[in-house]
Amino acid sequence: AEARMQQSRVEHERQRQAKERVRLDKAWAVERERFEQEWARRASALEADNAQRIRVLEEVHMYALEEHEAAATVRRAAMHYRMSKGLLEYSLTEKQLALGERYDEAIIVKKRSDALRRREERAFDRTASAKFDLERERLDAAQQSEMDNLRQKCHALSVAHER
Repeated sequence: AEARMQQSRVEHERQRQAKERVRLDKAWAVERERFEQEWARRASALEADNAQRIRVLEEVHMYALEEHEAAATVRRAAMHYRMSKGLLEYSLTEKQLALGERYDEAIIVKKRSDALRRREERAFDRTASAKFDLERERLDAAQQSEMDNLRQKCHALSVAHER
């Protein structure tokens, strides 16, 4: 009788533990589901935040580029070609020849002067364009570096969140 009671208690305890295990498994499944939903919500929020940061930086870069282009246009318009010493001498010589009524020689000097002016203006335009191109390249490089840094930071946040 004592053995049967002992066995009955053991059996009753096993049934209780089995029921408890089922309840714990259900509770664990519910908690796990809540955790995964919260984790997915946070991951989605982080992804949206990162995308927003990138969009904002792209917009800032776009406005900075527009401002740079506008300022460059104004500065380029303010720049003007200045004649070299040689071209000024040609111009002075041409005037002196014309005043001295030596028109054939004045025409030759004028042609040389015009050719030299065209060469100097092209060189000035190339130099000015190169200057503005270099400024634009520097701005592009700085913006690209800034964007790369932001993307790396966003990636690091995503990796840290996954851990």
